[in-house]
Amino acid sequence: MRGHGNTRLIMLLEWACLDCDYGGHGNSFFGEGGYQTRRAQLRYTIRVLLAVVRTGNENVIQDLCDQGLIGSLLVVLKKYKDTDVPIELSILSNTLLILSVVCETDSHRKATFGDEGVDLLLQFLSLDSEKFSSGLGYHKLLLSSVNAIWCCVSFMNQDLFLERGGIPILLDLLEKSSPEYAEPGPRCPPRPH
Repeated sequence: MRGHGNTRLIMLLEWACLDCDYGGHGNSFFGEGGYQTRRAQLRYTIRVLLAVVRTGNENVIQDLCDQGLIGSLLVVLKKYKDTDVPIELSILSNTLLILSVVCETDSHRKATFGDEGVDLLLQFLSLDSEKFSSGLGYHKLLLSSVNAIWCCVSFMNQDLFLERGGIPILLDLLEKSSPEYAEPGPRCPPRPH
């Protein structure tokens, strides 16, 4: 925090979300999917932020939140919510994972996630179930969204989640999902007779 690394990460995140022209040609492997756009920089900024918040250092996480991390991540979710591009689906999934880690234990951060975040989660959960087996990354987005419900929706906005049909959406997903998603985890072996 002495070198203002958190501030610089947030600034890079906000820069990568801008819609103005960018003449970058990528950097070989690391520029994949980002030709003439800022997507490659956004993808790696999101990955760095995910690694930073997964350290569990509460001082660093609080500093990021004080710098406006949650609001910036909601901007990312809004920007790419209607995408079919694999790199953007990866960005969305990792963004939801960051929000889950950041909001999980703090009710103020859950409140900052707010109604806007709940609406975005419901949009991700309402995607066509055929897309989940497409191989583009929708299954990761679905799992990240379900995780974010558990970690980001609080008593302050759970009524909105319920009013907008969150439970029926989850039940529909469970009904339409392929057997490997619907099947419970490890089970006991059958008893011999």
